[in-house]
Amino acid sequence: MTRYPRSDIIDTYTNIIRHTQQDTKMTKTEIALQVYSDNRSMARAEVVRLIADSLETNIANASTYFAKVSSMVPAVPAEAAIVESDDEILHRISTRFNMLDKMAHGALAGTIRSMICFGAPGVGKTFGIEKMLRDQSEVEYDIIKGSCTAAGLYHALFHARKGGIVILDDCDSIFDDEQTLNLMKAALDSTDTRNISWRKMATWVDDIDEGDWVEGDKIPKTFEFKGSMILLTNIDMQARVAKASKMSAHFQALMSRSLYLDLTMKTNREILIRIKDVFMNHMAPSMGVNQYDAAEILAFVNANADRMTDLSLRLMVHVVDIFKLG
Repeated sequence: MTRYPRSDIIDTYTNIIRHTQQDTKMTKTEIALQVYSDNRSMARAEVVRLIADSLETNIANASTYFAKVSSMVPAVPAEAAIVESDDEILHRISTRFNMLDKMAHGALAGTIRSMICFGAPGVGKTFGIEKMLRDQSEVEYDIIKGSCTAAGLYHALFHARKGGIVILDDCDSIFDDEQTLNLMKAALDSTDTRNISWRKMATWVDDIDEGDWVEGDKIPKTFEFKGSMILLTNIDMQARVAKASKMSAHFQALMSRSLYLDLTMKTNREILIRIKDVFMNHMAPSMGVNQYDAAEILAFVNANADRMTDLSLRLMVHVVDIFKLG
């Protein structure tokens, strides 16, 4: 089966369907059914986006059409699915991580205002970016891990307002709070001037001009943000948008304002292939583990993957520690 870039698929379907609508008066349901039938082996979120583009509608409406037409078409037989080899999967994942590095360089240079990277926890999303930040001294940055309130994010954005970078690293609780989501949307806006405001009563803000602020003052109620944001998350925003929930519009807004990268590691097989590559080529040598022992450790993890509660690169550190006990 020939695989085309998604942009080519969209262009093809848009042209075909507009022409067909004129000639045969196809209904929107019929159009959605055609798109779904031709692409049902693809991920749900991708098919929903194709339907949205073909019907020139939003993701929420496209999700409704997806649900309707998916029940009208038999499931794809297992033998019809595209099966990748381990080498193909590794190449795909490695390409995504190379792109992550390029996007991070763009954020450091100030040419990328916002980037979102989605991937399984503990697969190395943060490592390369943190190394880049440590190796440079020009750009101020703030890495937020764990949890962050709307007020905490406002503070971080204010201190990064002059070209700094705010990195939210697996700080996924913020995506369940509308206040923090609205602050991020303001910070990532595509307009020339990005003004961020906190107009709620609070003891830590004051009605002062940003230019008059000095260290120790309360934070202005409004300031211009000229920095960048990097969001590293375990949340599949495309899937959240496709669910058409209360928060879908917020996720769609974040994605539309950012460069969005899916590392495409959703199965244990994909994660294990990534772990093998990083562990054998980088982690094991740096931890003083020879290739023979590294292969034995990796074989143990592969054999017990379904029983592991945290299938990640962090797990490999723990397994090595136990292995060294003898």
